[in-house]
Amino acid sequence: MERSAPTRQQLLSFLLLLVVTCAVGYRFLEATTRKWVEVPTPAVALGEGVRQRMFRSLKGATDDVGSASPAAVVHLATFRADNGKEVEIFVAEGEFTRDGIEPSGLWSNAVRGSTLLVNSVDEIMSRGSPESISYHIGYGCRIDPSPEHLLQVGEVRIQRCRGPYHEDLNVSWVANAALIVYRSAGGRGHCTPYWQPAGELSDGDYSACLTTHLRVALNQVFERLQDLPRRQTPETVILPALATGTGRYPKAAFYKLFAEQLGQELRRPSEQYIPTRIVLQVRRGNDAADWDETIYAISGSIGDVVDGWRSGHSREELRSLGGLLGIFSTLTMLGGVAFFRFRASPSFDHHLSLLRDGPVALVLLAWVFAALGLLTPISLLIDNLVTYRNPVAPILSGVLTVLVYGVVYRATETYRDRVKLLHSDPTDV
Repeated sequence: MERSAPTRQQLLSFLLLLVVTCAVGYRFLEATTRKWVEVPTPAVALGEGVRQRMFRSLKGATDDVGSASPAAVVHLATFRADNGKEVEIFVAEGEFTRDGIEPSGLWSNAVRGSTLLVNSVDEIMSRGSPESISYHIGYGCRIDPSPEHLLQVGEVRIQRCRGPYHEDLNVSWVANAALIVYRSAGGRGHCTPYWQPAGELSDGDYSACLTTHLRVALNQVFERLQDLPRRQTPETVILPALATGTGRYPKAAFYKLFAEQLGQELRRPSEQYIPTRIVLQVRRGNDAADWDETIYAISGSIGDVVDGWRSGHSREELRSLGGLLGIFSTLTMLGGVAFFRFRASPSFDHHLSLLRDGPVALVLLAWVFAALGLLTPISLLIDNLVTYRNPVAPILSGVLTVLVYGVVYRATETYRDRVKLLHSDPTDV
């Protein structure tokens, strides 16, 4: 049988399908190679996980506890957020003084651009004892107590920083988070420290109470930044381990809460602010066991975010783009065979008549929408049979949706023709 040339509508439809397939294919290949997170410390042994690499990096840089060895700054990871921006996570050793964070040379390199410093305070933002971090930050940023404006537990107030911290470290803002509240603030109440004479909470109950307020405070720190003028938003956030000093909150629990908040920040839409660098301030001290516990908690918490961010995005992107690639590549192939009259088996050619003889644009549009509707259940079926790490699995899901719809539609048409024939009047000509 002599082939006939495709019609103008068929040719345009085929070219459109080909362009869409190429575009989706490019995005799919880009997604398979895109790095959503990078960990600078390389693995030294087969099977060494992210947490072990981070712990080794921190341990190696700060192994001489109690010695006069220089302080260290360690780059743990760089995340690519949903909005395309990169967020770097650093750990830097430092000791707060009234004039800045020592060693000043290390910290001037650890921060980048305008900086926000997070501070743990009480309800009137008092400077506390001379040994506390809030005391040094209060003096270094010229922040006065405000007993006339009590903060609620977990509330965050962002204030301008003026003084040595601003001049030497470019700290423009201080986020004062009220966590250790010693009297009723007239709002949600407070967690009475269990070591005080009037304390009514046990150790576990106190930690649970403070966990609730810490989670709120960490969320408010980043939410309050959305209200700042865009030209004044900080690039760097310095975050000490809040409430782990005077508040005696476990550091492992604090870094777990920070990891939860980091995951939320990475998912912010493009129109919202997200810092480009977060520096976790730590202090080595003289207790080797306590220091190991600190860096173990940091590496474990950040490592969990790394694993979740990497695997979660790989699965979502490959599933959605792979399914689309399977749908449009299959329709392009079927359209090419049908429109250009390539030889096919009689049964297959019978199915292709749906494309060849019908209104092409309408048929293709219906086929695409029907395939998209079938994509979710078929993808779930394929996921139970093939691991999502295999990039072929989502493509196979898309291919099957097109073929299943074609078979079902043709079977429906055949059944309808038979029913019509069965009920037709044999005397009709």
